[in-house]
Amino acid sequence: MDTRKQMRIDDFYTDFSQEEERKLFEQVLLEFQADNNLPDTFIERKSTYRLLHLAHSMAIDVDPLPSRQTLGGKALGRYAVACH
Repeated sequence: MDTRKQMRIDDFYTDFSQEEERKLFEQVLLEFQADNNLPDTFIERKSTYRLLHLAHSMAIDVDPLPSRQTLGGKALGRYAVACH
């Protein structure tokens, strides 16, 4: 059983204010949008909210991210079955 605690940004930056944290979050969102050539409307999509909300509430570490092969293979297959 992995008992590692999920690290938070304030574990590293103890004087990091909520305003600074919000600015960093917005910057990272903009970088994500630009890197993935996403339209401005991506932030309004329910799937974006679900992803961010889930990642925030998860107890597991999201690192490492699944590979392209995993997402395009097993994960996509499970999702397809769940949609039927």
